[in-house]
Amino acid sequence: MGIQLHIPAYPWRRRRRRQTALCAVPRHALVERGEQWRFTNPGIADLLTQLKDAAYDAEDLADELATNEKQSSQRLFPSVRSFLRGLVTGAADRARGVRSRLEYASTDLERAIAALDAPCKATARRTLRETSSFIGRSVVLGRDREREDVVRLLLNPVRPHNSGGDCSNAKRRKNRDGVAVLAILGIGGVGKTTLAQVVYNDQRVQDHFDLRMWVCLPESLDVTLATKEIIESSSKGAAAQPGLVNLDSLQMVVRDLVRSKRFLLVLDNAWCEDSLEFQTLVAPLKYGHPGSVILVTCRSCKVADAAGAAELVCLDGLPEEAYWELFERYAFGDEDPAGHPELVAIGKRIAHKLKGSPLAAKTVGGALSSDMTAKHWSIVMENGLWELEQGAGGVLPALRLSYQYLPAHRKQCFTFCAIFPKGRIFSKETLIDMWVTEGFISPQEDFGNKCLKELLVRSFFQQHMFSDLCYVMHDLMSDLAQSLSIDECFCLTDEKCLPKIPPTVRHLSVCTKHLELGKFVELGRYTKLRSLLIFGMLGQELSYSLDNLLNKLSNIRLLVLWGCVIKELPRNIGNLKLLRYLDVSYTKIQWLPDSICQLSNLQILNVLNVPLKNHPKGLARLANLRKYYTNEPITSVMSNISNLTSLESSLVFEIPKGQGHRIAELKDMTQLTEILHVRNLENIVKDDALKAKMNTKAHLHRLIMEWSSSHVGDAEFSEAERSKASMIIESLEPHSNLASLKLKGKERESYPPSQREASVCAGSSSKPAVRKTMAVRPIPSPPTVSLSTPLLLLTPISQKPSASFPLSCSRSRAGRGARCSAADKRSPPAGPGNEVSGSSSSSIAKIRSEVLSPFRSLRMFFYLAFMASAGLGSLIALTQLIPALGNPARAAGAAETLKGLGIDVAAVSVFAFLYSRDRKASDAQVARLTREENLSRLKMRVGDRVVPVAVSELRGSARLVIVAGPAEFVAESFRRSKPFLKDLMERGVLVLPFPTDGNTPALEFDESDDVEQEDEDEIGKKSRRLWQLTPVFTTEWAKWLDEQKKLANVTPDSPVYLSLRLDGRVRGSGVGYPPWQAFVAQLPPVKGMWTGLFDGFDGRV
Repeated sequence: MGIQLHIPAYPWRRRRRRQTALCAVPRHALVERGEQWRFTNPGIADLLTQLKDAAYDAEDLADELATNEKQSSQRLFPSVRSFLRGLVTGAADRARGVRSRLEYASTDLERAIAALDAPCKATARRTLRETSSFIGRSVVLGRDREREDVVRLLLNPVRPHNSGGDCSNAKRRKNRDGVAVLAILGIGGVGKTTLAQVVYNDQRVQDHFDLRMWVCLPESLDVTLATKEIIESSSKGAAAQPGLVNLDSLQMVVRDLVRSKRFLLVLDNAWCEDSLEFQTLVAPLKYGHPGSVILVTCRSCKVADAAGAAELVCLDGLPEEAYWELFERYAFGDEDPAGHPELVAIGKRIAHKLKGSPLAAKTVGGALSSDMTAKHWSIVMENGLWELEQGAGGVLPALRLSYQYLPAHRKQCFTFCAIFPKGRIFSKETLIDMWVTEGFISPQEDFGNKCLKELLVRSFFQQHMFSDLCYVMHDLMSDLAQSLSIDECFCLTDEKCLPKIPPTVRHLSVCTKHLELGKFVELGRYTKLRSLLIFGMLGQELSYSLDNLLNKLSNIRLLVLWGCVIKELPRNIGNLKLLRYLDVSYTKIQWLPDSICQLSNLQILNVLNVPLKNHPKGLARLANLRKYYTNEPITSVMSNISNLTSLESSLVFEIPKGQGHRIAELKDMTQLTEILHVRNLENIVKDDALKAKMNTKAHLHRLIMEWSSSHVGDAEFSEAERSKASMIIESLEPHSNLASLKLKGKERESYPPSQREASVCAGSSSKPAVRKTMAVRPIPSPPTVSLSTPLLLLTPISQKPSASFPLSCSRSRAGRGARCSAADKRSPPAGPGNEVSGSSSSSIAKIRSEVLSPFRSLRMFFYLAFMASAGLGSLIALTQLIPALGNPARAAGAAETLKGLGIDVAAVSVFAFLYSRDRKASDAQVARLTREENLSRLKMRVGDRVVPVAVSELRGSARLVIVAGPAEFVAESFRRSKPFLKDLMERGVLVLPFPTDGNTPALEFDESDDVEQEDEDEIGKKSRRLWQLTPVFTTEWAKWLDEQKKLANVTPDSPVYLSLRLDGRVRGSGVGYPPWQAFVAQLPPVKGMWTGLFDGFDGRV
């Protein structure tokens, strides 16, 4: 049986197996099999709902029993108390009832699935729709630019050996044994196949390629069958020889078909993420003529990587005008839209909600065309896309295919997000905390970030355009999540939707500001709720209503009261024994009830921006508390803080005078991850300091050690006391993973000379210090410290500029132009706060080189050791060989000695060659990194700002392009960039013009070209932001550019461009005008669903 429930016969007894309530909950194979049938068989859907409902009830019961057992064990006579509670609550009867429901539901579902599986074993291998190279529509709308991009990439592939000219800056295309690979990437229904069909049938493509092939891949890639289809497509319908099933024979046929031919192979609808499978499939294609291309359409970057694609064309929704034209054709059919003005108004609102998806236009437009009345269209507009009946070719069935490829726990994480309203922005940390609270993922080993990254890569999430730490869901993905979790998750956006809430709902969010208090209290009838999120019910005091509501919701694990009008939490909140997540941020609560300390399972407590007067007494009793979000860090003045062994949040630990032993309370708090601030260190001694076990806190990011400020400058602060302080520091030795260590309140500090590197946060006062990461020398100085820990960031760290920081150029009176000029200033003198010396830059580059190639030094050490060993062996062999040659009696062993000598000499030669090769590679890498470090410190001015910024401050925020040459060259580069201004801004490109002839180029903006009147101001503003960086200290810039030209064998007066990656490293360079169109094609946007993939597709260094 797939699901089993285990409840002890005597629930009042303490047993370790108490928590084993079920062995296979809705995450296991039976539910996975049921998910495949739920949308094609209503009976399966009902049985699956029953099974999940029973399993959730079993989990609730198991958690309740485990919590009761834990609480009883901490009191007197625990067995008697458990016995009495079991009798009162009827735990045994409830357990038997839940187990019976699980058994019946699992048995019925297994039988139903078995009945459906049997006739389907012999069905065709494909479960996806078949595609061909023929276009279903006569006109394809809104893809002209993408079409030209793909055609250009197909006709002009950049070869690996190509260098020089504009091509040298374009990203070198990866090759599958000489065959270029291009991928069209996008979510389901966005038009990837249609674009591939348009390109495939383009006359230029037909004339360019000798052979064109189209293969629609199945969900599970079968190399043998796919090879047969390649043969069939290449031979225009002629199948492979009958009986030919051997893969080697089939690939020989493919090799002969493509030999010396320039071919185009389209692999449509690829799902395989195994690169070895793709390598096997395309192995015979390497015999094609240079210039051959494989075009892959897929939904995931993992598939594109497996196929070997480095060129990506990422498809978003259609432009609004083109999309309305397409939607109009599907919705009105043969009807004249001019005769239905009311329907046109409703239709435009519907089309706006579909976010440019062609398949959604077909699905919804078809539903609208069946009834040309305003009432029907209004109903469709008010309902969600998931409520429409859709056939196998609908948009949601297409999106479900992506969902089916997710692991089980990723599926839960995604469907849970159905509780968020469309367009809701959620933070990364909040979302991960909620997933952990619900038990979808483990809080350990960074599972949350991995899960979020995978959902982002697979296009389920989009990164918010203004923050790397915030995410949104595409409206279509939100509809998909709601369709998949219709019985478990519900988002209440209107009071009218109350009757639609299913009785089995487990996760509910209230996102309407106008809900009557009586109806709000009625939410208590959904007693199975695990999550309740209330976002900003403004204007209504909820304290009393919340008291009544919580009495009915005993299974709540996650409670969010964000922005609600609440002056105090009800005391009965302490009865929510299973509560793990409580968010009362942005409320008016001043006191938290003491009953909150009874929540033994509470893991997350959020009281940000709450006028809280003090922390509740007994907070230390929350042993499972992991994160406490508050405006000020937790302080250790509370008693028994050592109980918070799971705490990860920042902590201020104060040591009262005469109680230095209290620092031992830190010994078991090994999960601290943020900041630990230890005050009044003068009150402890060395032996007490050892008890803190600071070296066990591997996750701690920053440690602040502070002495009382009254000791600063005190003449009585003797050398003995300084020696004592040094011993305390050594006793509080932190873990080597620590990123920052700050000492406050000490006059000066010395440290062992054996320690060389430090993450320093200078400053000895209460003022905020500027944190830098640098190499330090062992000399006494105001509070610094040295740690023997490897560093990954070796340049000064400064605050990143805001994603929306204002950029402006000095504009002409006409309002249509801008002038950019370099500030001709002399470089500042070297000194503190100015440029770092070349030797320091070289040292930083050497350490970065070690980080990038961590085993090179180890290899070189072994090479030297082997050379020394072989050289010593050679000397010994020579001392034996010379006497043997002069003495015939010893001549018998001369041959063996000579052989050993030869081996030793060969070993010396080989290891000398290997050592020399690594040394040259190391020197070249250090030289390159040194040049990059020098570039990162060059200064520039942003718009009209007076204070210049360094190039390094753009890291992670923008991709810098440097255009250096005469003023006419800069102006022409600007004119060539005009067609791509909007696209370049979306990709985070900022241009720094550097006129080398001293003249000022005039940059004229024309905001009216191809831009709707209503968008002129916004697009014009974005366009002007692109070209308003101005270099300062031009002699430094000129010196750096001259060095680059000399190294590249380019004449000093040649106009050049350089483009940088988001991480600040040089991405590419070339002589001549920047290839703006190539930048748009190659770089992913820094907003939307593709954000976060920079390193993979931002260009090689």
